[in-house]
Amino acid sequence: MIRIKRIIDAILNFLFPFSEKRKRIESLTAEKVFQKCQKADISDDKNSYSIFSYEDSLIRDMVHFLKYKRNERVAEIFAEILYSELLEKLSEMKIFKNFDKPVLIPVPLSKKKMRKRGFNQIEFILEEFKKIDTQNFFETDFKSLIKTKDTLSQTAVKNRRRRMENIRNCFGVSDVEKIRGRNIILIDDVLTTGATMRETKNVLVNSGAKKVFCITIAH
Repeated sequence: MIRIKRIIDAILNFLFPFSEKRKRIESLTAEKVFQKCQKADISDDKNSYSIFSYEDSLIRDMVHFLKYKRNERVAEIFAEILYSELLEKLSEMKIFKNFDKPVLIPVPLSKKKMRKRGFNQIEFILEEFKKIDTQNFFETDFKSLIKTKDTLSQTAVKNRRRRMENIRNCFGVSDVEKIRGRNIILIDDVLTTGATMRETKNVLVNSGAKKVFCITIAH
């Protein structure tokens, strides 16, 4: 299905040339994006971290191109930045928290949304991430954390309490043995109220994860 989508994208790109915005984004380097874009406020939660502020228009555009256009260059840029940031965080955590041999786990999509979109944008980033991680500092696991039911998009639910209700009990672990005793780095693209991250983190902890650190591209 993904191969067919790529062929369709290639045809559309030929018929409808790249927009100026897309050209500008794809000409950027990871270093330039990191230097140029507004960083997220530092969280009081030492086990949660966001790299960029979602108020930055360039970051919003990049997330859009990644999430809805499956833009490979954006995935590469975010993977490079994520790798650099995680190496720094991992160094700190190894010293202070014995955080070794971490497993990277993306927040999953429901089966319905996966069929509709054709891909999980965080998995897309992590596929590029694995190409950079030549020394295998990290493991990846795309299967153990699952979304067991379809929900409304969190951005469509404006009330904080309803967002928490919307996401409650909709995640599960398919293989507890792969989670038990492991240090987990949970990854998502945008943090809003944090309800999704809290729910997925609780599921992982209740399944025996040793430690769970959460990181998002933007907040």
